Amino acid sequence: NLQGACLDQTGLCDASLEGARLGKAAGRTTLLAGARMAGADLSGAVLPMAVAKGADLRGAMLQGCVLRAACLEGADLREARLSGADLTEADLTRCDVRGADLTGVQLKMANLHCIVEDEHTDWTGADRAAARELDPQRAAAEQWRTK
Repeated sequence: NLQGACLDQTGLCDASLEGARLGKAAGRTTLLAGARMAGADLSGAVLPMAVAKGADLRGAMLQGCVLRAACLEGADLREARLSGADLTEADLTRCDVRGADLTGVQLKMANLHCIVEDEHTDWTGADRAAARELDPQRAAAEQWRTK
């Protein structure tokens, strides 16, 4: 139970935190890259500039979470609940958001390049003002690199 914990510059890369209770935790530049956090409760956490590249956040509760300027590149957010979260300027490149609840999420100036979504992804009321959607030139370059 890490509810309300101070996670300033804490390194939790590749940590096993499935089902962990991190609600209202706070910290800048918290390192969560590759962390396994399926089903974790991070509701109300304030983690600006967190690095959660490739993290497993399937079914995680991130309601009201502040992840401004966070790096979530390649994170698995399938069926995660992010309603009311602040992802302003966050990098969600290649995130999997199938079935995720993104109602009312702030995505101003966020990077949404190559995100994976489906008909169950709920974007109702999400603010995508100036968000960077698919970059065709970057996508072509990435395709070329894999050939």
